[in-house]
Amino acid sequence: TVKWSKFCEEFGFQEYPASNAHFIFFIEDLIGKAKEKRNKSGVVTTAVYAVDFVHGIMGLPKPGAEACIKLMLESARKALARPTVRKKPLTQEVVWKLIKHFVPDMAFYTLNNLRFAVYCALAFVLEARFMDIIDVCPNNIVDYGDRMVVFLEMTKTDQYREGAFVPFMNSGEPQGAYALVEHLLDALPVGQEGLSIFRRVGWGHRKGEFFRNETMSYTLVSDGIKEALSAVGEDPAIYGLHSFRSGAKSHVDKKQKDLPVGERIPERLSNKHGR
Repeated sequence: TVKWSKFCEEFGFQEYPASNAHFIFFIEDLIGKAKEKRNKSGVVTTAVYAVDFVHGIMGLPKPGAEACIKLMLESARKALARPTVRKKPLTQEVVWKLIKHFVPDMAFYTLNNLRFAVYCALAFVLEARFMDIIDVCPNNIVDYGDRMVVFLEMTKTDQYREGAFVPFMNSGEPQGAYALVEHLLDALPVGQEGLSIFRRVGWGHRKGEFFRNETMSYTLVSDGIKEALSAVGEDPAIYGLHSFRSGAKSHVDKKQKDLPVGERIPERLSNKHGR
């Protein structure tokens, strides 16, 4: 409402109730300024909703309900829209950089960094979205020695809501997905097998670092990964959490091209792994 008040004061218009003609001029002015500043249409719609709100409180007809105003808002959305920029897939090399940044030595690590390293590893080897694995708990993981199988209770493409059992092999790497998950499971408190392995970390003067009961948020994970990307010399702006999933799929597809037809992973099996 501040923008509308300043606009009325500048041109000597009556503020409330708003005249449709004056309000149209106001929206045109907002769209023009938004184009100059390269803002999104939200600055226009927010201003209209604010004026509508005041009109509603005063028991007056809302100018935003007029057909001509609705058309102008729709044109503002199209005129101020920006092209969608897809995030770049993460390569295996960059994922290794992230893991080694968080856990450079398996003999010395913090709980804070260990959980980030495990997230990077699992998101890549399971081709998982954030929502696929953030609630994975120890009860969802079965260790067979040569491999682990993770039960994902809910995935985006799980139409029948039956969940999915997704395996990954023990590569023998000290900082591989298998070894990292094993260390994280050992570090988690006993008796909390139903809580997520991706937990917030607290700190106390007596016991030092400890896992809290709350699950990590999307923002917390995203900010941690972006900070690590900057630290390893990568541009965090071109990657997102979905880059782990798309990067893993790209990595597999690239490897498939170099193999004889008989040695390639069947497409149906590959699709099942990615749910």
